[in-house]
Amino acid sequence: MPKALTDFVSRWCQENGWTDLFVDHCEFWAFPPGAVMPLPIPADVMAGYISTRQLPRQEKLLYGVAIGVAAIAATLSFSIKSPMPLVLAFGLCALLIARLDDD
Repeated sequence: MPKALTDFVSRWCQENGWTDLFVDHCEFWAFPPGAVMPLPIPADVMAGYISTRQLPRQEKLLYGVAIGVAAIAATLSFSIKSPMPLVLAFGLCALLIARLDDD
């Protein structure tokens, strides 16, 4: 889970009285006010995080490079009738996405 998402959900829980936040199977759970059983964090909270998040300049650039490389590789692969440009583009895109990973 990205640290920014965890901080956002933790702040929301503090503001709304939810306690004991934890993550189980990539889903946030916490105890609502007065509850004895944890519930998943409401979906509208996650939608609120997604709508407020702006991509940093570096992420936009890397996503653009990945899309450009994939398009060029597909065109080149079709024109020379070889899958190698696609294989190389896949490797490069995998490295770019690994670079963007927060964990």
